[in-house]
Amino acid sequence: MSTVCGGIAAAFMAGMLVLTVADVILRTFFNYPLRGVYELIELMLAGSFFLALPCVFLRDDNILVNTIDEIWPRIVPVLKRIALILSVLTFAVLVWQGWSAARDSYDFHDVTADLGIPTFWHWTIVLIGMSLAALAALFMVFRSDDKGPDTMEHRLEDRV
Repeated sequence: MSTVCGGIAAAFMAGMLVLTVADVILRTFFNYPLRGVYELIELMLAGSFFLALPCVFLRDDNILVNTIDEIWPRIVPVLKRIALILSVLTFAVLVWQGWSAARDSYDFHDVTADLGIPTFWHWTIVLIGMSLAALAALFMVFRSDDKGPDTMEHRLEDRV
């Protein structure tokens, strides 16, 4: 799942790059801006961010502040599990609330201003990403390979 979500997120990121460069070149040299680039970038940004979330959890690459690791290293795995459980709960609430907004967007036929892209697609990407992130965090809660304090040295050793 991490590879698939990461690949899709990377494709969205590459699409944003290509569209931005093409728009800048066409606008600068030919005075021909691409219509709707802002809306497409907005959609792709949602895809690149929210579909990368499951990868972050599955690869255990969340941003950490190591304040307790040196003082009380035995409690770090417990704190990580608590953080993962809180993440699952937070994503569950966000998906629940996002579903309501997505349903409203669909029912009222909301579209973007320039290209008329249904905003339901934005919500679909966001909800899929957050749902997969919740599942990834839940999977990590029950993972059995606690390695103690999470340090950069530990990560480098694991990947070599």
